[in-house]
Amino acid sequence: MKTHCEMVSQNTLPAIRALLAMELMEKYELTQGKTALKLGVSQAAVSQYTRARRGSKTNALLNDVEIKKAIKTLAGRMASGEIEHSTGSEEMCIICRLVREKKIIS
Repeated sequence: MKTHCEMVSQNTLPAIRALLAMELMEKYELTQGKTALKLGVSQAAVSQYTRARRGSKTNALLNDVEIKKAIKTLAGRMASGEIEHSTGSEEMCIICRLVREKKIIS
């Protein structure tokens, strides 16, 4: 049986990052490189997120209005520079807790 932390690192976080990457690139027109800086990941990781090679469980998150709104809000705050990836981890934790409470990704 996998621990909660293993599930988060393998499924939840990549899905959240994938949605954040897509939002930053589509709505805020950031490049993969700038998106990578905002998320604290490599440009290659962003490329994989956008091609669904990482974070493939995004549909499960998009079907929940509250989680979708939280991701869009976080993306906006990241795009504006209000939050950097180092300070955005608390926001990510909130989203992860929502996912866990709602049992969206298992």
